[in-house]
Amino acid sequence: MRKIAILFLILSFAYYAEAADVDSLKDAFSSKLKVRTSVSPGELNQGGSFIKRHFNSITPENELKPDAIINQQACQQRGNNVNTQVVFNSGTRATLKFCQDNGINLRGHTFVWYSQTPDWFFRENFQNYGNYVSRDIMNKRLESLIKNTFELLAKDFPKLNVYAYDVCNELFVNNGGGLRPASNSKWMQVYGDDSFIINAFTYARKYAPKGCKLFINDYNEYMTAKTNDIYNMAMKLKQKGIIDGIGMQSHVGVNWPSFADYKKACEKFLSTGLEVHISELDIASENNFSAQAQYFKNVFQLAVDKAGNGGGHVTCLTVWGTNDGNSWIGEKKALLFSQGYNPKPAYYSVMEVAQNLPKNNNNNNNNQNQNQNLPSGTKYIIVNRMSGKALGVHWDSTDNGANIHQWTLNGKTSEEWICTDMGDGYKFTNVNANKCLDVYNLSKENGGNIVLWQDTGVSNQRWEIQNASDGYVYIKSVFSGLYLDVEKKSMDDGGNVIQYSFNGNGNQQWKLVPA
Repeated sequence: MRKIAILFLILSFAYYAEAADVDSLKDAFSSKLKVRTSVSPGELNQGGSFIKRHFNSITPENELKPDAIINQQACQQRGNNVNTQVVFNSGTRATLKFCQDNGINLRGHTFVWYSQTPDWFFRENFQNYGNYVSRDIMNKRLESLIKNTFELLAKDFPKLNVYAYDVCNELFVNNGGGLRPASNSKWMQVYGDDSFIINAFTYARKYAPKGCKLFINDYNEYMTAKTNDIYNMAMKLKQKGIIDGIGMQSHVGVNWPSFADYKKACEKFLSTGLEVHISELDIASENNFSAQAQYFKNVFQLAVDKAGNGGGHVTCLTVWGTNDGNSWIGEKKALLFSQGYNPKPAYYSVMEVAQNLPKNNNNNNNNQNQNQNLPSGTKYIIVNRMSGKALGVHWDSTDNGANIHQWTLNGKTSEEWICTDMGDGYKFTNVNANKCLDVYNLSKENGGNIVLWQDTGVSNQRWEIQNASDGYVYIKSVFSGLYLDVEKKSMDDGGNVIQYSFNGNGNQQWKLVPA
């Protein structure tokens, strides 16, 4: 028996060592695309290292769905029939803590769904039996659900970056052709029309943290009727300015749908000018792992081809689970890794896409450096390679428009910057001023000033981090495509910091030193 146990341990070690030895998905695609996953709290301990290695964001599989966060007893005791009481259970808290502690971004999922939303949530006094409430009362419950969720996230997990949220999930009938009927959706039973969707997005826009993108999310999205349903609703919400993107769940199989149909749907969604997230990708293998590998490769290639910042681009891809052993459809062996985190042919086919990625060469700078992934919420001192001086604020000012310069390290908080991954780039917030590193006046010109400014959420406050060498990086403006630069290669205290075309010199190289 002891020999069997020892053999098991040896095999287990080899089992996980193989997974640990393969290249990181998130690093391989970092120059073009965010690669993310879904998790359940049960695998955070066993699979924590694997998750941190391969993915830079998590979608909780079930832990933020309505039945996991709304508490019936608290609603009855304190809700006054209208105020939805949100309580995070141990599994939810473990998932959120894992993300916060490891600088992993969160994609919230979901507020409005026909499933996993308890029937009592729609009834008078939050009782199991009784009349369904009016639209007016339901509006108050919906608003408080969204408000209280975002407030609890901010209160209990203040360093967690919630970069996106599925506001509404699976609104339409399976194959398309309209909203789910009242017989299949309590939301429709109470409202009778699409007003609850508009209200949900309106409330989410009101209460979501800055930088959190709001999505509609659905499956069978490649079927023509359903593609049209999603497209039309997204355009209606876009006209009101309350949506940021469309989530393509992407639960597909090797035999259906055709990749051509999938691509056609993706291109129609991109035509809205909204962001597209491939939000729940898995591909049922039918034990044809060669065909599965090719389909995965096609989807990743499509995502890379359509990748970019902001609307009209694919901005992230989420694989719905880490390995077949933890998949909701485990018997279909639908993921990149088999049980035990062993890479499958699909993993290697996807990595072929990464190997062929074009290198960063914006502005004809011939920069061959891949983007760097940084843990969100980390505090840095940003030191220039050429001068050895730190990025700071003139006279330690806290005013909008204060000039950014370099200065000898002095230990002041005006030389410390909190880095936050916002999904469309990194935001650097000055610790002393609580304001952001900003390209002044939305300049796209060489020599444009870099200043301090309050958080606006605009891309002139977003930065890409690209590897240079020896631990140094280039810091590139998402908005202008130009690079953080010490003007005229100054070596002096007070040397001005500007943006400029890439040249690869030491005055454009920076070391991010944890403060």
